Amino acid sequence: MTITELSIKRPSLIIVIFTVLILMGLFSFNQLSYELLPKISPPVIVIITTYPGASPDEVETPVTKIIEDAVSRQDQVTTVNATSSENVSLITVEFSQSVNIDFALQDAQRRVNQVIAKLPNDIDPPTLLKIALDEIPILRLGTTSTLPPRTFQLEL
Repeated sequence: MTITELSIKRPSLIIVIFTVLILMGLFSFNQLSYELLPKISPPVIVIITTYPGASPDEVETPVTKIIEDAVSRQDQVTTVNATSSENVSLITVEFSQSVNIDFALQDAQRRVNQVIAKLPNDIDPPTLLKIALDEIPILRLGTTSTLPPRTFQLEL
């Protein structure tokens, strides 16, 4: 007996089967957990070091190169990008996708702490951050007005 014959001879069976399939689909859809912005954590670490009053050349050699060399020897590093600007050294370390970013951050912190004695005394301690895309703000809002601050209020 084909599906066509079964549908013609027993329409109530087909209605019951489709009703069960629809109810199972609705139940499964309600059980899904989805987010508009899923928690994506790319394997990237950023190292920021401030050196007050230093030019880019003064930041590059005694700060950026030393930290860059220490971190680049880490396992599963794919790319290291370093930028030296006035007062700031910014090093971005990208790892392979299989690495656990929390362990990589701890290892990078350990390696930076090992070379901190070679860095100039005037620098602020290096800050290590892992990138989390779900923590980036979706909307930044700025307002201006000629009203006095007490009368100008923003209500959302």
